[in-house]
Amino acid sequence: MAERQETGTFTEQLRATVERCRAELGETGRSLEEIELLLAQTATEVERLSQREIQLSARLREVETNLEAYPRSEIRDAYRAVHEATLRLFMLRNQMEQLEERRRSLSLYQERLRELLSLAENQLAAASDRTSERRTRLLSPSHEPFPTEDLLSLPERERASVRRMLEHELAQLLSALVLEIEICLQLERQRPEELHVELLRLRQMASEAVHGLRRTLLELAPSQVEEIGLVTTLRRYVRELARVSRLERFEVSGPDRDDTLPPAFTQLAYRLLQATCAHLARHAGVTELLVDIHYEPAQLIARMEAAGPAPLDPLPPFDPLLTERLERLGASLASEQLASERLRLTLLIPLT
Repeated sequence: MAERQETGTFTEQLRATVERCRAELGETGRSLEEIELLLAQTATEVERLSQREIQLSARLREVETNLEAYPRSEIRDAYRAVHEATLRLFMLRNQMEQLEERRRSLSLYQERLRELLSLAENQLAAASDRTSERRTRLLSPSHEPFPTEDLLSLPERERASVRRMLEHELAQLLSALVLEIEICLQLERQRPEELHVELLRLRQMASEAVHGLRRTLLELAPSQVEEIGLVTTLRRYVRELARVSRLERFEVSGPDRDDTLPPAFTQLAYRLLQATCAHLARHAGVTELLVDIHYEPAQLIARMEAAGPAPLDPLPPFDPLLTERLERLGASLASEQLASERLRLTLLIPLT
């Protein structure tokens, strides 16, 4: 009896470790996406400010060569402008170094998490095999334990997934909006001539926040799989997704009807395809998404190709809830780099 209690406690600890590792991998992947976005924005700002510093330095040298020809206030303003530009450029470069260091640390942390997750999953699988063997001996064929834990934990994981979407799509952008508004207020007092550029940037960030909210609402919308079928529902979803993302070209092909499949299966398959398409559309640089779905006697095969005008970075980790759904269905998701600017995901879902 004591041995069974110890085994159960160990299994619960392993399961909790696996859940924490998956959640941490998802959070780390989103943090890396945010850092990449901040690095790109900071690099653009550094480039713009470097050009401005060159112009201001040239102006200062022109003033210094002929000090007698300029009033004292203009000389003072020239020195002050160069000083402010140099200081801000130094701060931005320091911020870039910190972001790059943070990115390296998170990447290393991801690798350690993956190693720990693999070890914990192997141990959990072995413990589950032993537990199943013991239950087979103790339980009659007609009596199975009620899956209370799954019923309770699934809504909690769904809520955590929604929270992560809201945090990723809205919280970060709204924080950046507040910071940009503060910059605009400072520019209005100190350098009104630069205010127009910052207002344009503020409008772009507000537009991204609105698109992020629409993407989140689109993810939470109920599906119409039972009424119009898997392919047609996914085609409508991708069309709406293109309106709130950077997609310029998209196509979803496959059989229009799938009446022979169980409704529960098509619903689960749709959610997997929906989450995968959203993950690809959110990836930086993706402007094209092509989805091809077809059925074989024993499995559903979906190939999703994403492409952009420039080389694409590796895909970040998927949401832990998507990974769990893949495992529960016995499905697999493989990634293939077709070219530097094009990649393909292949989803295989067994029909039995």
